[in-house]
Amino acid sequence: MPKVTVSSTATKIASSNDRRISILVQNSGSQTVYLGKNDSITASEEPYISSDGVYQEDNSGGQMWLGDIYGITSTGTADVVYWERSGN
Repeated sequence: MPKVTVSSTATKIASSNDRRISILVQNSGSQTVYLGKNDSITASEEPYISSDGVYQEDNSGGQMWLGDIYGITSTGTADVVYWERSGN
């Protein structure tokens, strides 16, 4: 799984993928990571991933986000890993 260090500056976690059918992002850091769709994200967005938490999204409920996924912390850094599944 790719590892990304997220900081208090918007950090791209995963690039857009038109074939994405699910994604799981795990926060293995001690800081909360806030997720967003572009680099104008702030450290007050939802959804967010608490320390040692997981965010998961799939297309079982309809259309899911296929674009870039960004993260940011309010202070310090947090390492995240993500797993993405793509269809045909």
